[in-house]
Amino acid sequence: MLTKIPIKPVNVLIATLRKQHRLGRLLLASISCITSAYGISETNVLVVYNSESTDSQAVYDYYLTKRPDVRGFDLADDTIITPTISYADYGSKIRDPIRNYLNTNSLQQTVQVIVLTKDIPHRIQSLDLSNPDIGDNATSTSTLYNAGNATCASVDSELTLLQFDLETNEADGSYDSFADNAVLNPYFDQINAFSSYSRSSIDDANRVFYRNNDEYTNNAYGWWQLGEENTSGSGRFQQTIFTAYDAGHIYLTARLDADNVQDVKDMIDRAQNITLRSDVDAILLDSDGGTLDDYAAPFTGSTISDYSATTADLSAQWLQLQWNDDSTFLIGSADTIAYTPNQQITGPVAHLHSYGVNHTGTGNKRDYLATFEGQLVNGASFSAYESFGARGLGGLGNFSQAQVEEWISAGGTFATGPVWEPFTIGILKSEIFLDRFLNQGFTYVEAAWASILQLSWQSVVLGDPLATATVVTASPYEQWIFSNTGVTPDINTEATFETDLDIDGLSNGIEYLLDLDPSSSDTDSSNLPKLLIEDGDQRFTFTLTDPVPTATTVSVEMSTTLAVDDWTTIATRSSEGTWTGSATVIESNTVNGNEVEITDNLVITTSKRFYRVSATLSE
Repeated sequence: MLTKIPIKPVNVLIATLRKQHRLGRLLLASISCITSAYGISETNVLVVYNSESTDSQAVYDYYLTKRPDVRGFDLADDTIITPTISYADYGSKIRDPIRNYLNTNSLQQTVQVIVLTKDIPHRIQSLDLSNPDIGDNATSTSTLYNAGNATCASVDSELTLLQFDLETNEADGSYDSFADNAVLNPYFDQINAFSSYSRSSIDDANRVFYRNNDEYTNNAYGWWQLGEENTSGSGRFQQTIFTAYDAGHIYLTARLDADNVQDVKDMIDRAQNITLRSDVDAILLDSDGGTLDDYAAPFTGSTISDYSATTADLSAQWLQLQWNDDSTFLIGSADTIAYTPNQQITGPVAHLHSYGVNHTGTGNKRDYLATFEGQLVNGASFSAYESFGARGLGGLGNFSQAQVEEWISAGGTFATGPVWEPFTIGILKSEIFLDRFLNQGFTYVEAAWASILQLSWQSVVLGDPLATATVVTASPYEQWIFSNTGVTPDINTEATFETDLDIDGLSNGIEYLLDLDPSSSDTDSSNLPKLLIEDGDQRFTFTLTDPVPTATTVSVEMSTTLAVDDWTTIATRSSEGTWTGSATVIESNTVNGNEVEITDNLVITTSKRFYRVSATLSE
């Protein structure tokens, strides 16, 4: 069951999370793709791999085919091919080698993002050697956290503070080292690109951390803050103030990892040239009337509901944004789960943030991510209010909770999750992430870390850090097929322009042009073509939808034998609406649509003549 613990020195409640073509996409109307004034480039990225692992080497090699100018660093250590590592080994075998490489090669300022690959540890054990895996127990972690002495963390989060030896002076006391509990993330909720911050002091040995009890700082959680003391004035006007350092003093991290190497390669492929559609791709927020998504603003302490804020900010733009706030559990259409009640989402999905197995109610919810297989668009992201969503990387058990690598296996592109008990405060905030990634033009790694409250904690950011997204409205055909069937061609191959979703003998493209229903048979529709013979003239009539879809070309062809090579085009309607050809065409706008009458002017020399209508959708 869920519990909440009070955090001193201010009254903030923190909840544990124990349960635990023809059809090309038409990019017609870009509504948000803001290019950052400063950008993270490939040369600002250091990919850390381990040549002693064939999987790690394979991931690194493949990533180079997509991002050839990233830098690489080989740990070359067969003793660290393990999911979990002691703090001492983390320092000597991961942090120090990376730091030495950067500093001795004068790359400490140039490199902004550190990327870890498969078979590099993702969990750092507690400095309390009597119980190094204490982070696997929510109750024990809560006790340690409230005592100011929680030191377990993800490798990824600890590396954001690469230039610091956080464990110095640790003697199992309350806040006796900077590794205790968390460090307030100076990039949290920032609106500036990460590269815009000066990195000139990234390796300054004189930088220190302060907490609330140091008199100079104040954050709602009592975490460490990175900054310095400044003394100004003289005499009785002399005062000492605290100046917080900005994001120029940290690194961002990401991880290229999944259940197997092929899944990692697929994840990398899906992160290239991402286009998301604001009118058909779904953003799903699944709560249950609870408050797991509530958190305190770091400096005011005011409560923010992440799902409510996300809905308020994005619902006008994202037409398929759904915030479910009752006992119904949102799942995909590929399969079902034992939990009831549930609602199956049938259309394309761009983002899922869920209470996961912590959703109230009875029944097995564990495998809900697999139900979304086949409907996750390129760029689909995921996070959940589950304690151990990234624990299972490297083959560890899942503690009966959904895992980030399962989202990747289902077709997802990005995911964040915790490796040890994070409390609800340790989960990504969708409002910030989606705004930065979809509206502000941030790279994925920037958007993810801007959405995470703290460093030296439990987060793993999974996915290609350099990926960006372009947001568009769907093509007219995609809008039409989605409004009629709830699916789009990219998640259902039977929904393409050329195929026949309802198996009535009419292609979806023809039904689109003739304003028919692609979800049920239209063989009796009055809009279908009709052949009339008057005074020897062959007249062929049909009704196009009004307005006639743009970017489509309509052709009318004639044959006397139905043989494949015996068709002659007698009339063609261009995408601009102009008819050409040997036939006489009259197109009239009526209450029923655009009625088209075609008179075949070719001399009839046989007893049979056949006509057909075809359509082509432009790229």
